[in-house]
Amino acid sequence: MNLIDQLLKYYDLDLKGLEKREEITGSFLDPFNNAWNFKNGINFINNLIASKKKFVIYGDYDVDGMTSTSILLMTLKSFNVDVGYYIPSRYKDGYGLSKNMIDQFKSKNYEVLITVDNGIGKYDEIDYAKKLGFYTIIIDHHLINNDKVPNADFIFHHLYSHYVTYNISAAFLTLLVSYGLLKRYDEYFITLAGIAALSDIMPLIEGNLLLVKKALININKGLYPQFNYLLFKQEDLPKHVSNKLQIVYNKNNEAFIFPVYSKDVSFNIISFLNSLGRVDIGTRVNMAVKFLTATDLNEIQKYYKDILKVNSLKKDLMVKAKNDLSINDNPFIDIQLLEHTQVGILGSIINGLVSKNNKNTILLAYKDEKKDILVGSGRGIDGYDLYEIVNKHKDELLTFGGHPYAFGLSFYAKNFSKIKDELENDILNSDFKIPSKKYLLLDFNNITLDDYLSILRFDPFGNQFMEPNFIFKLQTKDLVFSKDGNSILLSNANGIKLNFFHFDKEILKTKEFYLSACFSYNIFRNQIQYTFIGTKVIPELNSHKIIS
Repeated sequence: MNLIDQLLKYYDLDLKGLEKREEITGSFLDPFNNAWNFKNGINFINNLIASKKKFVIYGDYDVDGMTSTSILLMTLKSFNVDVGYYIPSRYKDGYGLSKNMIDQFKSKNYEVLITVDNGIGKYDEIDYAKKLGFYTIIIDHHLINNDKVPNADFIFHHLYSHYVTYNISAAFLTLLVSYGLLKRYDEYFITLAGIAALSDIMPLIEGNLLLVKKALININKGLYPQFNYLLFKQEDLPKHVSNKLQIVYNKNNEAFIFPVYSKDVSFNIISFLNSLGRVDIGTRVNMAVKFLTATDLNEIQKYYKDILKVNSLKKDLMVKAKNDLSINDNPFIDIQLLEHTQVGILGSIINGLVSKNNKNTILLAYKDEKKDILVGSGRGIDGYDLYEIVNKHKDELLTFGGHPYAFGLSFYAKNFSKIKDELENDILNSDFKIPSKKYLLLDFNNITLDDYLSILRFDPFGNQFMEPNFIFKLQTKDLVFSKDGNSILLSNANGIKLNFFHFDKEILKTKEFYLSACFSYNIFRNQIQYTFIGTKVIPELNSHKIIS
């Protein structure tokens, strides 16, 4: 069985299914015909624009919030609207709309308040804003509690508005509002919304899949200097950066353009933008909107360099945070308090842990130096909705919100042991069992460049279509080590590499072992290197499904 056949079996697809997935044709479901009250909502906004009202957009500090704010800001500015915006600080303002923020907007004579990527649970705050005379609009995709929504003038929510039955990002919703106002889809806005779909772990099906594919096509055209800077990370790019793509060379030294894939977007665009909201304790997160909406190349470059500085600080904090982690033997859920870690980077750590350990995971840190409140992030694994089990304890929490794939919470630090025990017991006493993992077994010595490119045909990867879990059977006698002896560095006759960094020396006591790995690629001296990166040793395969 060749690798394409293995991959088709892995994803339960046939060749026609793959070709359909690769298609770029199609359009988004028309919100005017498929979303309840959408037409009335657009008419409402148009009337406010015509009345020359002063708008303010209140966003969120993650990439979905940044891109949502940017889409709506640029849309309203195209109508010459007097519009401002604010992305809250994770540390100073917290998540979601507050009465204090509403008071500040009132003092600046704003008249129309639009929340994007937040607001669906802010009943009292919306009532307070309306009492002060604000027109109120909510564009949000977070879960609605007990079928209750705030008393806003217009709410656009994928479920409340009956647009689709699966989750879509706030940026996707904002894109639809932009379409309703402009009567056309702006390609840059599509790109921003596609990036948000990946960043917010939206299921890669139907409209989300089409959105991400369109975004990747646009990014690959190299027309947006913001993304060229982030993707290629050159300190001093030339002024024609807006048309620059990644040029590499093949084995015959022939130049070609290396395309951008979903993994590139996650690691080089999403990660860098998220660092602004995760690391900075002030309000520099608002720089993300300036960066995404700027049109002057000098301004874009200036903001880019500032983003690099913040991301560098994030890397330092991540290294320190890893020293805060401990080994958890509970096979179902990992709940940890990282006592010396900054709250903002919990989300960056948790994704890697979930992928590595295949466990429901909640990481917590102290909100501030008072150490009286814990703030955390949670991620559930496939087949189990961790959000729902935590939701049963919402009365013990100060804040809780998100969606089935990711959520945030906070509670008093004195209740940590109690809440931890309750959640662990709830999962232990449920009928949930950790699903067996599916692995695709490869013979490393026979992998070719064509095989590697076959993997990339299945891109984009993400929620409900994760990248394959590859596994290799390795003979201990055939291993090649780094100079310090801490890493395994293999290369086959076709130039494909397999690296396993900082491995446990215990595996050297065995004749052979199975190594789980993910695929990667990088550019070194204008040459592309195709690599598999080892993630962990699999002691036995009996409980897993193996595609060979």
